[in-house]
Amino acid sequence: MKKLKNPDAISGITSKVMLVSTILLTPTTMMASKIQGGIQTPLSVVQQSNSINGTIVDELGEPMIGVTIKKKGSGVGAITDLDGKFSVNVPVGTVLEISYTGYKTFTISAKQNMGIKMEPDAIGLE
Repeated sequence: MKKLKNPDAISGITSKVMLVSTILLTPTTMMASKIQGGIQTPLSVVQQSNSINGTIVDELGEPMIGVTIKKKGSGVGAITDLDGKFSVNVPVGTVLEISYTGYKTFTISAKQNMGIKMEPDAIGLE
C-alpha cells in the first residue's frame, strides 16, 4: 500500500470542492436597483421553485387517471397518475386548465394540496 506524499494537499482540495459545492447548491438571491427620478431604488428577486400537488376525482369520488392539468396558455403541465394524483411546477395563484374527454373543462387558481372534483359534460358526449 502506497503512502500519500502530502496528505494536506488532498484535504485542501477536498475543502475547496466542498466550498464550491456549497456555493453552487445554495438558493440564489439576486439584487438589482432601479433608478427612478434620479433616486436609486433596490429591487430583490428571489429564486423560487413551487410544486403544486393535488388529486382529481370523478362525480362519484373515484380517482381519475390521465386528466390533463396545464398552465393556461402554455405547454407546462402534468397528467394524473393511477391514483388521480398530480404534481406541476408552477407558482401558487397560477391559472390552471383542467381537462378530460367527456368532462367539463375548467380553470382554477393553483394552490397547495388541491382536491378537484370533475363534472361530466353531457353535451360533449352527444
